[in-house]
Amino acid sequence: MRLSLLAESELPLRILSDLAPRFEQEFAEKFDDGEWSIRVGKESIPLDTDGRVPIDSEAAALQRRWDSDLIVYVTDLPRFVDGEPLVADLSGECTVALISAPSQGLALRRRLHDTVVRAVSALAERNGDVFRARNRRRDVLQPTRRSMETDQGDQLFAITGARGYARLLIGIVRANRPWRLAPALSSASAAAAATGAFGIFYSSIWTMAAAASPARMLLVMLLAIAVMSAWLIGYNGLWERGRPRRESVLRNTGMLATVASAVTIMYALLYVAILVGAVAVIDPQYMSQQLQGESASIGNYLSLAWMSSSMGMVAGALGSSWDENSDVREAIFGRRGYQRRAQTSGWEVSDRLQDG
Repeated sequence: MRLSLLAESELPLRILSDLAPRFEQEFAEKFDDGEWSIRVGKESIPLDTDGRVPIDSEAAALQRRWDSDLIVYVTDLPRFVDGEPLVADLSGECTVALISAPSQGLALRRRLHDTVVRAVSALAERNGDVFRARNRRRDVLQPTRRSMETDQGDQLFAITGARGYARLLIGIVRANRPWRLAPALSSASAAAAATGAFGIFYSSIWTMAAAASPARMLLVMLLAIAVMSAWLIGYNGLWERGRPRRESVLRNTGMLATVASAVTIMYALLYVAILVGAVAVIDPQYMSQQLQGESASIGNYLSLAWMSSSMGMVAGALGSSWDENSDVREAIFGRRGYQRRAQTSGWEVSDRLQDG
């Protein structure tokens, strides 16, 4: 039996490549039909006008292109039906399974293995004349999942409940890789670093930082992160409207979590840079003199870096206006997510991001 495991991005592709020999052994033991030949490759199906992966219309072409009997296609996009997140769906043609990587949550390797095994098993059960499984027990569903079947015969596996939604949101943030935002925000990073550097050279900021309580400093930090996040979302048009309410809530919550995580990472990097600079530039004795005789300690340096980083992040929000919208959007949503939003929101997509 010829099975192709296809993925849109590098991380699931590497996982599928590592798991391919294990799949061959497991399927050979599970089914009586002889050897399995498994191919792993990278594939990117152009999205339809609704920003979805048209797996049904592309199934036959995929089988011909990859010379396969069955196809498992792993997409980087979250998928929904009636506002509920989908783990996977099986084509009514009984030859293709489409798996959503974000719906697998944080433990991508383990859950992707389980989902592929269950999807292929479900395809086998629906092709009883072709496959003869040694174990016919259905194990596709878990407590957070439910199975549905459409009028076209497609079988859908959705995740429900708070635990399932939390798993999806974690998966969205992981798939979006928020650590990519800092390189895309070169102007914002420069503005934040330049403003934060004032704290190293102005003694009034040293005094302010020494006098502020940790609770006040924490409040200022959270306010700075919120300002930066709100500016990025508003200026770059990241908020999504016009979808079913539950789907929009989940997508926007995932986007908010991604942006907040990315800005927090930027804040941490800025904090470390300012702290190193302060320790290198400011002599402890000189700081003690400026603090009216109070002996300078490591706590003073930490507080100074904390206050200066918050100042820098507010300035960085304004500086982000000079960064390219396309770079910021791609950094937030990833390549496929950016393509989906371009389809549904009218964003322009550069040739570099077009599907090959």
